[in-house]
Amino acid sequence: FDAQKRLVGYNYARPNLLLRFLNNMLDMGYDLATVLPFVTRNPATALKLPREKGRLVEGGDADVAVMTLRSDRQVRAGGDRLQLRYLFNKGTLALSPTCVAKGMFEDT
Repeated sequence: FDAQKRLVGYNYARPNLLLRFLNNMLDMGYDLATVLPFVTRNPATALKLPREKGRLVEGGDADVAVMTLRSDRQVRAGGDRLQLRYLFNKGTLALSPTCVAKGMFEDT
């Protein structure tokens, strides 16, 4: 953004970094309800994005991640506490156990 708050360019973070952050916070003992706003509502609010960004609201973009929250016993057996199962972008399935949709930052 420039001094007039106009978008002059953009980049992206690898999606797995957000999931890694959430898993690290859960491993440190924080609960999901506490840490989830750190990667949803709080950044959207700080960036002064429209109200529907970072929230599940009627008329919103329908960008939704569906995750499995695994038990302590499952985590001890191997793997992360949170596992991404499905990802919807603007209401369209973008990732599932059997499907990955290519986006604007990926090679086709």
